Formats: sequence, structure tokens, C-alpha cells
Amino acid sequence: MVYTRNIADPDYGAKLTGREGDHSFGFFTTRDQQTNLIISDNIGSNLATLNEESFSSALRYRYDASRDLSLGVISTIRNSDNYFNVLTGVDGKYKVTDSNQITAQFMYSNSEYEQAALEQLCFTPQDSEIYCIKSSLLDKNKGEFSDTAYKLRYDHNSADWKAHINYENLGKDFRADLGYMPEIDIKKFTTGIERIVYGDDTWWTDLFFGTNYQIKHSQNNELIAKTNALIFGIFGPMQSYVQLEYFWEDKVGDRINEQSQDISGNTTLFSLNNISAYGLVQPLSVLTLDLYMQIGDSIDYINNRVGDGVLIIPSFTWNMTKQAELNFAYNYSTLDVDGDWLYKENVTDLRLGYQFNINSALKLNLVYTDSDFNDRNYLVPIGMSETDDLSAQLIYSYTINPQTLFFLGFSAGKYDMFSQDIQRNRLMKMYQQEQQTAFLKLSYAWM
Repeated sequence: MVYTRNIADPDYGAKLTGREGDHSFGFFTTRDQQTNLIISDNIGSNLATLNEESFSSALRYRYDASRDLSLGVISTIRNSDNYFNVLTGVDGKYKVTDSNQITAQFMYSNSEYEQAALEQLCFTPQDSEIYCIKSSLLDKNKGEFSDTAYKLRYDHNSADWKAHINYENLGKDFRADLGYMPEIDIKKFTTGIERIVYGDDTWWTDLFFGTNYQIKHSQNNELIAKTNALIFGIFGPMQSYVQLEYFWEDKVGDRINEQSQDISGNTTLFSLNNISAYGLVQPLSVLTLDLYMQIGDSIDYINNRVGDGVLIIPSFTWNMTKQAELNFAYNYSTLDVDGDWLYKENVTDLRLGYQFNINSALKLNLVYTDSDFNDRNYLVPIGMSETDDLSAQLIYSYTINPQTLFFLGFSAGKYDMFSQDIQRNRLMKMYQQEQQTAFLKLSYAWM
């Protein structure tokens, strides 16, 4: 319910955490120069920004009644001149036996988008109906709205078996704007089971195989997605691990009429098949290698059709010295439709850390994204062929004493900005925006 990346450009903030016996709590508050929102519905989500300052606060309390039972309360609030969202929730975790556990959470939210805020998220093209970045914003100019959400989960973990059953019910008007909530207006059931086998004088130490199932409907009981999966994994020498997964699903594409919240008659149901593989190995004590690959059917949401998708993510972690560590990841994805490529994306992520001594450290993060688009393979040309983004962050930390920690950082980025031509259903590249931010953080703990 708390996702701090929603806070984009804070002027100042404060955080307090503590524990006393069976009671623990956490609190933070901050003022942000802008208000970043994840606008969701039951198919997906979009990022949006209100160009106005906002205050964000979160409070979390947990009481450990016993070794097996804990109860908690959470509350978050975001508000600006023309918008607010307040969430309150209660949760509990009960360990029935050493192998079985039940968790439950219930939440209530109350929100309001005043007209000035909605005008930044919705607009009316010439001679057209009102257009909002998500259909969940329609009719939200009539005052406050509220809804509930709840989650129930059962987990079994024993030496030979793992199993889980999970149910989520997120109301149509439920909002958790300080958290990460990429979908609302859903009823989702998930279950899975795995069998674990241990090696006896074999080259492998243990393996597992199992199956997962998930089905998701809207609050109006319209099918959104149904997924089945078969999983196999094995652990071997050199801290190695390999997992293979085959999954097939029925899943709807994007809405044909974005200004209608209907799914039936307003979406296309696609049948998809995919295979994924993940591998990890540590050939040296200072080097860990990872590779993830996925190949299969993928939805072209813009053109409402199915293509052939490929996703490849190699990465490694290298402890160069006792003081320096390098993390590198490369993400390559492509989608081919109707015998021709539609888009290609390359993301390079480099993270370097250096520990000067027990008190001070320096971290450098660099992320570069390059995307190419085949305009001629779009049913309606999108008006661009390439985008690129670059972001960098440098953070210095110093431990003054065991209770006091000091952070000094600088971040910079270059981003391609777009507008959407609704009448032509295309993106229009407007300009490149550059951002630089300096920040300071002081953390103090006391007994």
C-alpha cells in the first residue's frame, strides 16, 4: 500500500520507525512538487502527473499478539489543492501450524478529483466526446467516491509440498494512490501446488515441479484473463538453478472504446501460449550470472492483434574487490506481427557501488533505454520511429555513528515527451525534457 516511487520531487520529508516489545510502527510524511499517479482499471494502468504540489503521509502499526498471530493497521493520505485520496486498512496473519498460514487484509478508500484535476487527466478533442487516459476516470467529477478491497491468502510450506490459494476483490472505485495498485475493479482467484524431490548421491540437490492456475473477472463478472501454467525447477552445482515454465492463457486486449468500461463486446479475447526459462549460476565466488528468456504469443495492444514476442534479460553481479561491486543487466524485447517487426526495445542498466570504509560508500546508477518502432506495420501510423531515455543517479552515504546516517545525492535524466492525437490515434513527439535533482537525507535512530 506504500510505493515510495510515487513521490517524484520532494521538497522535504520526515520518517520515523520504532519497536517496543510486541508493538512496531512506521510513519513518514513529505511534500512533493508534483503528484504522480498510477491510473488503473481492470485491464491495465497508465502513469499520470498532476502539475501541482501535494502532501503524502503513511502510518503503519503492527501488534504481535503471539508467535503465531499478528494484527496490523495502515493508513495513507495524498492531497493537493484539487485532489485527495485517503486509505485505511486492517490486516492479520495467523500461523495455524508450522506449515500452514493464513493472511487477510481489508481496506477502504475515499477519493475526490475536482474539476481542475480532471482537466489534466481528461480532455475533449474537437467535435469528440470526452477522453480520459483510463475509463475509470469517467464520471468522477461528481464529488467524493469510495469503495473497499480485501485479500485472503492461504499458504502451505512443508519439506515436500508447497501450495497456495489466494483471492482478491478490488472494488471499482477503490484507490490506493500512495501504493502500487496496477489494477482495480477485479475479482481474482489464484492457486498452485508444487512437489519437492531431494537428490540422493546425484549431481543435483533438489528439484520441484508443479502447476498454477489463475482466473480474473471484472466486478460485473466479465472474464478478463484465465491462465494455466506448468513449472519445473532444479538446483545443481555451483549454486546453480534452472526453472522452465510453459503457460497458456485466454486474455482480453485493450478496450475498443476506451470511454466505455464494458469488457464484453468491447474487447477481443486472445489465446496465448508462452515458454519461459530462467537460469542462475555462480562459477566463481565473486561472480553470479543470470539469464531469463521468454518466447511466445504477445498482444499488440495498439493494433488489437497477436504477434510473436521475444524477451531476453541477461545480467551479472561481480564483486570486483572487497570494496567494489558491479551489477549489470540488459533487457532486449521485440514483437513481430504479420511477418514484420513492430517494435524493438533495448534497456541497459549499470549499477556500481564502492565502499570506501566502514563509514562511507558511493553508488552510481545508469539506465539507458532505446526503442525503435516500425511505423509502416502499425494499422494507423504512430508518427515516430525511435525514442531514447537516459537517467543517472549518484549517491554518497556516510555513517556518522551507529544511530545517524547521512545521504547526499544527485540525479539527472533525459526523456522524450509525447502527446496523443486522439482523432488520428497516434503519438506525437513534442520535445526532450531534461531533469536534474539534488537531495539530502539524514537518518537518526535512538533507543
